[in-house]
Amino acid sequence: MKRQSKFIFIVITVMLLLVATNIILFRQYIRNIEDDAATLNSLGIIRGSIQRFSKLELYGADNEKIRIDINSRIDIHRKVPFIDRVAEKWAELESVALNYRADPLR
Repeated sequence: MKRQSKFIFIVITVMLLLVATNIILFRQYIRNIEDDAATLNSLGIIRGSIQRFSKLELYGADNEKIRIDINSRIDIHRKVPFIDRVAEKWAELESVALNYRADPLR
């Protein structure tokens, strides 16, 4: 009887360790998904801000705050893959906007 209770204790201990490990791994997985969702949301804000910047630029409205916000959001996400391409295209759009401000009829 003692041998059987020792075996049951070991089995229960192993099962509890497996359950605890599963819980820890699941929480880590959820945290990673939340980080990815936050990154996607912020990148969507960058996209929408660039559209708004372009529209306000064409209307001649003040868009300096949006430009600063876009630059800061791009800087925050420098570790995101392909953000360098977004930053490069954003720099091109900024230079086009400055040229447009200087001479809108050109």
